[in-house]
Amino acid sequence: MRAVEGDPPRTDDLPRPDRAVLAFAVAVVLAVTVWGAAAPATLRGAGGWVLRNFGWLYAAVADVFLVLLVVVALSRYGRLRLGGSGERPELTTVAWLGLLAGAGMGVGLLFAGVGEPLADYTVPPPGSGAAPRTDDAARTALEYALLHWTLHPWAVYGVTALALAYPGVRGIGGALTPLLGARAGRGADALAVSAAGVGTATALGLAALQLTAGAGIVTGLVPGTRLRLIVFAVLTAAFAVSARHRGLRRLTLASAVLAVLLVLWVWLFGPTVHALDTLLTSTGGYLAELPALATGAGTGTVFHWAWWLSLAPVAGVFLARISRGRTVRAFLAGVLLVPAAATAVWFSVLGGGAIRMDQQGTAELTRPVPDDTGASLFDLLKALPLGAVTPVPAMILVLVLFVAAARAGAGATGCDPPTWAAITWGVLIIGAAATLLTADGPDALRTATVLTALPLTAVLLALCVALLKSLRDHRP
Repeated sequence: MRAVEGDPPRTDDLPRPDRAVLAFAVAVVLAVTVWGAAAPATLRGAGGWVLRNFGWLYAAVADVFLVLLVVVALSRYGRLRLGGSGERPELTTVAWLGLLAGAGMGVGLLFAGVGEPLADYTVPPPGSGAAPRTDDAARTALEYALLHWTLHPWAVYGVTALALAYPGVRGIGGALTPLLGARAGRGADALAVSAAGVGTATALGLAALQLTAGAGIVTGLVPGTRLRLIVFAVLTAAFAVSARHRGLRRLTLASAVLAVLLVLWVWLFGPTVHALDTLLTSTGGYLAELPALATGAGTGTVFHWAWWLSLAPVAGVFLARISRGRTVRAFLAGVLLVPAAATAVWFSVLGGGAIRMDQQGTAELTRPVPDDTGASLFDLLKALPLGAVTPVPAMILVLVLFVAAARAGAGATGCDPPTWAAITWGVLIIGAAATLLTADGPDALRTATVLTALPLTAVLLALCVALLKSLRDHRP
């Protein structure tokens, strides 16, 4: 389509990756990995320092992004079309919404959907005032799950995607170049890809933990380091095979379909009526308490904010690519509301159902080790009909989401890397996940994410300024 006068510029070609940017990102990921493996206590100490001194910044940025998107959506800028007034959507609305629901955080949702609410039900978040294993604790657990996984993370993704999609640029550096210059743009890309690599490694590490737990349950093997390394080897091989073929959108849609089937299974054979009641009460409670929850962020919440910030370059590039041609208002409504609604259903059915079954004594689902929460999904499935069979398709879903996350991580710059470069980057972040997980468990992954997200936060704040300038320069 031809653009008309006043439209923002657009670029249709996908450039090759900037070698200097990739070299910097590889160096950062390797440095963090070596640091975590050689001196895990020092890495934890550095992460603790960042949490104490900059946790407020992560929380404030997430709040600002959410407010910004709501204001933009309701303003006159909502009528603008992503990529120019001559653009029309490439995807049907149904396909687009399906990709939205399946993008961004699938691996994490599968890991946390059952385990996080159960963990907060057993040991409520500090400051919540809820007594462990009570109805109040169950309500609080689901409200915190919605805080961590619905509006705020998608606001972070939405700001990034909008800043790329509206002017028609392919990467964060491209969006910042008109504001800060080409050199600063390249620097922003380097920081973005570095943080995205570590954030993706965290997601992949959690997926590997969950697959190891599932393999232990299905095979009867002890889910220790040896089984985990075998799982990583299988996952690496699956990624290498998939990277030789296109089809990230197909992987995302396939994972969305499998996730819907999983939710339907748990809803039909779990505490069905309770799940519906939980959806209404937890969503209502979350929205009513949103200002207090968002401003009273604890350590667990701050980690989530850091994680979403680190994954913003990956999710933002993907969302920008699939959303060209839609109006700003339709895009923001879809990005904020559709994934948030799907996530609320996810936690209400899986997490709420698991808590209810544990309360009623139907199954013992709470676990003494919080970092073993990934196994909670398989514990729940075992307690339902066909419990010896259903963990297998759940493991397939984890595998598909793992591959999709690793594939998406290679596109953080918005470029089209050659196959060898995509495979090299994917193997690097998978290796980082395996090394950090073996050295110090999930804490090493979380700490690395908190550290690398800090410089990226400044980049994303600059991206907000670039977005507002771009909208103002091409206002309707």
